[in-house]
Amino acid sequence: MEYTPYDFKLGEHPDLIISFLGTNDYLNSIAEQETNVDLFADTYVEFIGNIRKHHPNARIYIMQALSETFCRREGIRTAAERAQETYENVF
Repeated sequence: MEYTPYDFKLGEHPDLIISFLGTNDYLNSIAEQETNVDLFADTYVEFIGNIRKHHPNARIYIMQALSETFCRREGIRTAAERAQETYENVF
């Protein structure tokens, strides 16, 4: 399959971006183990960085489901906190 990268210069730039974490983030990984909370958080911060690079002025809101397991909640909480510390306008 041929892949054509999206040209962000041609698209619109949103004022608000919502990232909903937790539903599919753990399905095919071993992130349920506490040892992977840091790996998940670091990867998520990188993901937010890619969004920020293309949409520097957008407000980014990080959401999560209330029914997550402890490890999922910790991973999402850690990821959100690190993203907020790293980038402006992340809530």
